[in-house]
Amino acid sequence: MLENDRMFWNLSARFNYRQTDYSDCSTPGQRHAQVLSQLLHGELHWLDVADRIQYKLGATVHRCLHGKASQYLADCCVAVSELAGRQRLRSAQHRQLDVPRYQRSTFGRRAFSVAGPTVWNSLPDELKNATDEAFSRLLKTFLFSQY
Repeated sequence: MLENDRMFWNLSARFNYRQTDYSDCSTPGQRHAQVLSQLLHGELHWLDVADRIQYKLGATVHRCLHGKASQYLADCCVAVSELAGRQRLRSAQHRQLDVPRYQRSTFGRRAFSVAGPTVWNSLPDELKNATDEAFSRLLKTFLFSQY
């Protein structure tokens, strides 16, 4: 599924920009990857599919924590500081969320209740403390800085 999404984004980027000149790279595979990466990130400002998923999860968790998402999603985002016996942990002071244990290794880690808090906990503290207006912009900047 993720591979199909990636192929679609790559194809649509090439179609939109009619990009076919690969002459500046040494090997065919490298040429394609470099030109496509430059096109997706540099010109179109698109995130890779995996990073786009992280962006969506981070934005959804941010909305949950600020009361702007559905209640069933907000119930999945429990701060460590709200759990009995964990208020004095270092993770409670860094606005970390509780990541529940899961049974199935294939689907359990992809559930929002696991994936959302995992992405949120991987973000830097200054991003977690950002205002509603600045959060989306800062999150995308953070994800682009990893390229």
